[in-house]
Amino acid sequence: MIGDLRHVVTFQQKIETNDGLGGKSFAWKDLAQHPLDYAAIRQAAPGESRRYQRNTADMNAVLTLRFRDDLTTDMRVLIDDRAYEISGIADPDGRRRMIEIYCFASSGISV
Repeated sequence: MIGDLRHVVTFQQKIETNDGLGGKSFAWKDLAQHPLDYAAIRQAAPGESRRYQRNTADMNAVLTLRFRDDLTTDMRVLIDDRAYEISGIADPDGRRRMIEIYCFASSGISV
């Protein structure tokens, strides 16, 4: 399992900024990465989306990485300059060693 964690991933959170005209705009900011986050990436199987009560359109990749407790579904993850929205996060064995992140490719968004 640890040997499969070979993809560097970057987590981002959405931040709200003033646009200078009294309105708001949104931008994505990288979470601090020290050390780097490495993940195993696999395509979600069709039956797996039902198992986690997710629509297949809502989950097309599953990331596995070392446990961290600061991630939410309001964030996104960058993998090879492609943005993925996070649709769910789980601790599969409840031991806080590894987490699985269920995500889907943002429509046409590349960074």
